[in-house]
Amino acid sequence: MPNHFHLLIKIKDETALAQAFPKFKTLEKLALANGTSKQFANLFSNYTQSYNKKYKRMGSLFLKNFKRSVVTTDSYFSKIIHYIHANPVLHGFVKTIHDWHWPSYKTFLSTDPTKINRDEVLNWFVGKEGFIQFHQHPLSKR
Repeated sequence: MPNHFHLLIKIKDETALAQAFPKFKTLEKLALANGTSKQFANLFSNYTQSYNKKYKRMGSLFLKNFKRSVVTTDSYFSKIIHYIHANPVLHGFVKTIHDWHWPSYKTFLSTDPTKINRDEVLNWFVGKEGFIQFHQHPLSKR
C-alpha cells in the first residue's frame, strides 16, 4: 500500500521461544529484551534513517505507531488473511487482488521459495482452491 502496510505474524509458543532464546530464564525477561513492539520500533527507525540518508532528508516517515490485534479465533484468522490481500481493492488502488503488484496472495499460489509459511495457510483453507475461493468474496460480506 502506498500509505500503510499489514503483516500477520505468528508468535512462537513458550517452549519454542525458550529453545530459541536459551539465555533468557523467563519469558518476561525475553519480552523486555526482545519484545515485538521494540523490534518494530527498531525496524521503523532503521528504515527511516536509511531512507532519510538516501534521499538527503530529515524527520519521521511514519505518522503514528503501529497497531496490533491478537488473533484469538479461527474465524478472525481467516478474515485477517483475506483483509490483508483485499486491502488494496478496498482502498481503490486496484480493481482485483490479482492487479496488486506486491501481494503475498500471489506468493501463496506460487511455488517459488518464500519465507511465508505457505503450507500452513493453504492447509488452513484446505488447499489452493479453498484459498482462492475464500478470496472471491468482497470484504464487506465477511
